[in-house]
Amino acid sequence: MRRLSFNAGRGLGALTGALLAVLWVYTMWAPGAGLGLSGISLAIGFTMVVIAVVAIIAAVRGHGTMLMIAFLASFLPVGALLVQAADPRDRWIGVLDLALLAAAALVHFGNEANQR
Repeated sequence: MRRLSFNAGRGLGALTGALLAVLWVYTMWAPGAGLGLSGISLAIGFTMVVIAVVAIIAAVRGHGTMLMIAFLASFLPVGALLVQAADPRDRWIGVLDLALLAAAALVHFGNEANQR
């Protein structure tokens, strides 16, 4: 059961990280996107893409702690505000950040069994 949790967390984390990276890239460069990033906001968006790629690598490798750090780094500054956004595209970024938390919990729960 714990092995299933571990693999489900890895898959969820990798999928969530990939979707976050795609959504942030779309938000940064698509004309007429919801947030319309420019200047310092563009740098923050690029940082969020890097965090999403780190989350993908952490999920594939099975590092629950790094997934949790990626969740905190992406959710606390931006994701918490985007969960309440009016535009559904922007809201998905916040919801996917919460899915990183679920993936981190599943990987951590599954990792405990592997260490015993």
